[in-house]
Amino acid sequence: MYIYDGTFPYKGRNPKDKSVINSRSARNHERRVHIDPATAAASLLLIMFELRRFDTKEKCEKELEKVKKKANNLFNKLLHKDKT
Repeated sequence: MYIYDGTFPYKGRNPKDKSVINSRSARNHERRVHIDPATAAASLLLIMFELRRFDTKEKCEKELEKVKKKANNLFNKLLHKDKT
């Protein structure tokens, strides 16, 4: 992630999020609007997986690989959704 640390607005472009007025508020925006929601959604998938029971270690590991991929894909999809 690159956050401009100079005078705002950057290159005369005002951020869509009016709370972004400097690099600190830009970091807060990235965390609040993009990172935290993506993390929460991916974490929920992993928590739901942890509640499941499997007959064998192999079945568990196979399903774990699937849920890890789903969690990663969901995180990336939400992280880049509606960049503002």
